[in-house]
Amino acid sequence: LASDLPGAPGGGGGGAGAAGRVGTTLRRAAYARTEGLLAQAPPSYLNAAAGPAPRTLVTARLELTRLRRIAEQVAVEPHDVVLAVAAGALRRVALAAGQAPADLRALVPVAVGAQALLGEEPCAVLELPVSEHDPARRLRTIHAAMTAARGPRRERLAASAGAAPAAATAAAA
Repeated sequence: LASDLPGAPGGGGGGAGAAGRVGTTLRRAAYARTEGLLAQAPPSYLNAAAGPAPRTLVTARLELTRLRRIAEQVAVEPHDVVLAVAAGALRRVALAAGQAPADLRALVPVAVGAQALLGEEPCAVLELPVSEHDPARRLRTIHAAMTAARGPRRERLAASAGAAPAAATAAAA
């Protein structure tokens, strides 16, 4: 049961440290699953049945300075740029497989650092605009969705900061 996890309300572990955060994340993921946010994915070339067929993992390295520079130029977060790059890569995978690119639902992190420590929701469900052929429009769509997902959290943090020093408030945002 989720309540048996360290850090879960009424659970063991008192919520301190990494174990508490993991327990809280698992509890929230279970809740999201039961609420249909993570309902079974629609049929796709990406959702092949597990079995003996080989799976391939492909990685790529991107320079953080380059991602930040792009983000600054178009007034978005670096995380938005990473998601847009991933959506573009998934689009290319679909086309290479002879499939029409279709938007995909993804569970993405939105709370890190101070936000996660303050108990903010660690992730959100986002529609990745894989079907969008224009990279700039894809990035704007992702930025709008991520801004909506981050927005209430940042507003609550700013409101709860009250008389906190400006540097602490900025660090939490």
